Amino acid sequence: MLLGAIYDKIAETRTQISIFFGLSACGIEQNTSSNQIILENSTKYSSCIRKIKYVFNSLIVFMFLLASINYSLVANESVN
Repeated sequence: MLLGAIYDKIAETRTQISIFFGLSACGIEQNTSSNQIILENSTKYSSCIRKIKYVFNSLIVFMFLLASINYSLVANESVN
């Protein structure tokens, strides 16, 4: 029932969702001039942001790995 309601809402707004993700909305052609301006502005910082996200995600994974190793050593009584 809940999934049906979610599907109905997405089906009602599928053209707006397609436009939001930069896809053609059910055969409607896109305005390429405005998209090109947005892409030019976003490429200035996209590589820097992508690198920051990569480092941040790597640090999070590393912290989880260390926490898991620490928990395994503490929980294993034969190590102590």
